[in-house]
Amino acid sequence: MANKKIDFDTIVKALDITPTMYKNAVDKYTAIAAYLDEQGIKADFYPQGSFRLGTVVRPLKNGKDADYDLDVICQLKEDKASTDAKTVKSKVGNALKASKLYADRLLPEDDRCWTLEYATVDGTVGFSLDVVPCVGQSEDIILSVEALGVPASYAQEAIAITERMITQYDWQASNPKGYALWFDSINRAFLNYDREARRQAIFNENRAVFASVEEIPEILERSALQRVIQILKRHRDLFFYRARKEDKKPISAIVTTLAAQIASHADPSLSTYELLEFVSNDIERYSALLQGKTTGYYSNYEARAYIKKDDQKWTITNPVDPNDNYADSWDDETASLFFRWAAAVKQDFIDISETEQEKYYAGLKNGMGATLVDKALPVQTINKPIKPVSITGTKPWRC
Repeated sequence: MANKKIDFDTIVKALDITPTMYKNAVDKYTAIAAYLDEQGIKADFYPQGSFRLGTVVRPLKNGKDADYDLDVICQLKEDKASTDAKTVKSKVGNALKASKLYADRLLPEDDRCWTLEYATVDGTVGFSLDVVPCVGQSEDIILSVEALGVPASYAQEAIAITERMITQYDWQASNPKGYALWFDSINRAFLNYDREARRQAIFNENRAVFASVEEIPEILERSALQRVIQILKRHRDLFFYRARKEDKKPISAIVTTLAAQIASHADPSLSTYELLEFVSNDIERYSALLQGKTTGYYSNYEARAYIKKDDQKWTITNPVDPNDNYADSWDDETASLFFRWAAAVKQDFIDISETEQEKYYAGLKNGMGATLVDKALPVQTINKPIKPVSITGTKPWRC
């Protein structure tokens, strides 16, 4: 018989970067930082996004698993007022181009970063490093964010990243460190639950990488919340690819923020599957906004109004910058697709009984990918192969 609590953790682990790949990536960006320092460019390097949050999933490109994309901040130790975006971006790019080691790996300039491609790790999959040049944010902008209620400990970590717009360059506000601190404040309770056993399991599987449990960096640990976010991101990628609506899929910041905000009301002892059910049920309730209804069934509704719709304007606020609306480009079609996806998560993963094994595994394969599920659960797979099918009420490609 299937076991949802075990199966979901087993499957999603296959989407994550391995400790070997993590160490390889850290070694690579540490070497880049040292090289730039030798060139007179003083900068702090640190991971951002899913790499920092522990929510990395292997990306899909054209419906197939691709190499990992890992983001690293390159924060120059320069005052924003004494430089400009083009100078900062060019300084980092020119230094990389001047090194044969990095020039051979460097892709054409991206609008916000310089991308370096690396060969496969463990003989199976490679990764790219997106190096994002930036400087610390100006004090007036930081104070304006604090005035909107953001704690100073988060706001003070704000940065100004460079962005190329055709031939012009400008600054864009960002705060990956502050966001990570906010995420950590919620994830901590989930991370602490049964932590010793989880760290021991990581060590047992990676004795060739670590000499002791104490050597395992916290960034490689995965709580139920982090696993839920990884599951949601994987399902999202498949759903919107099949729907041929990838331009409408919710950005990872939306998935991560909503999952964390909703999970802050959950018991940290919940398993990955139980927390996925809790988060999915809550997201689905917001679909009432499409019909002009309210979701005011919460006794503390204002505190839990994480998705809002006022005068046809959708809002999902960045928790460390109220000026940043993640749903700024949403229209009702985008919102409708988002809630159809949320319903599909429930129908693929939550509403199927473990005793209905054929439907259960079909749901897993539909939501996570047949190849991935067969590889992760070879023993549990039922005798006859199951073709991935949509068991959701509404097929996404009919949107």
